Amino acid sequence: MMGNFRAISASVIISSILFAILTTALVYNLSGTLAYLRIQIDSFAYVPELRFCIYFLYATYLFSGINRNPVLFLIICLPFILIDATALIGGGKTIPVRFPFQTIYPLLGTLAAYLIVKSYKLGIMILAFCMVFFIIAKTYITPNLLWYMHKKNQSEHLSKMELLKDTFITIDQKNICIKDTVMSEVILAEFYFEGCSPCTEKLQSLVDVSKKFNSSDLGLVLICDGSITSFKKFQQAAKRLVSTGFTFLYDDKRLCQKYGIRGYPTEFLIYKGKIAGADTGFGKDISMLWQKSEITKIKKLLNHEN
Repeated sequence: MMGNFRAISASVIISSILFAILTTALVYNLSGTLAYLRIQIDSFAYVPELRFCIYFLYATYLFSGINRNPVLFLIICLPFILIDATALIGGGKTIPVRFPFQTIYPLLGTLAAYLIVKSYKLGIMILAFCMVFFIIAKTYITPNLLWYMHKKNQSEHLSKMELLKDTFITIDQKNICIKDTVMSEVILAEFYFEGCSPCTEKLQSLVDVSKKFNSSDLGLVLICDGSITSFKKFQQAAKRLVSTGFTFLYDDKRLCQKYGIRGYPTEFLIYKGKIAGADTGFGKDISMLWQKSEITKIKKLLNHEN
């Protein structure tokens, strides 16, 4: 009896640890795994519902085969929580999105599996609750949490830069200053590099914001970091986007390093020759909140409220 219990406990613990490692390696780093395999479905890589499904199916299999032992519920969840809790130590910027928020999905999957094996009615109820939770989380909780952390993690030193005095290279390989390129009352200058996923995601939001203002009121300048992207690659990509009406410049002087820009995209709102605001980072989940905030800030500048 004791031998069977030890054997089961050992197999469960080993299985749990292995699953925790696989979950962390494959689910949290799924985009990298897919890129390595040359599978381009990055938008699927960060779907939290995927974690719910994986844990639900795995836990259902385990609970069905080991007499619904409640200790198993804790053993399955514990490694995940411990690994995810590293965000509390070294990844403050991932709080509260990764821990504890994203932790809720696999925990709900495990709980749903435990209840559906124990009682069909309880399982249906928890699954219904999960569906409602997913909808609310997707439409409200996640975007607002991300937006809160986005604003919290901004660097104040970026607002002290003096971009207008620096020169950049145009698509036609001419040296020019921003102030000689765009004559709009407010200028939105953004640093990016080719291959930057958040930068690509933000492009459509920039287009949407630009449509809200006349060119005399708002001008957009996109500056490519030459320390990461070659001029040829910049030139090819910029020519494809000329129809947006944006001005594309190339930074060959490593100004990003000079000014301490550590994240992309990094944008600056320039008004009356001075930087009126700075913002780093982007994500499709906060696109609508960012647009609303950006339009409000630009209108205040145009109305001389700042």
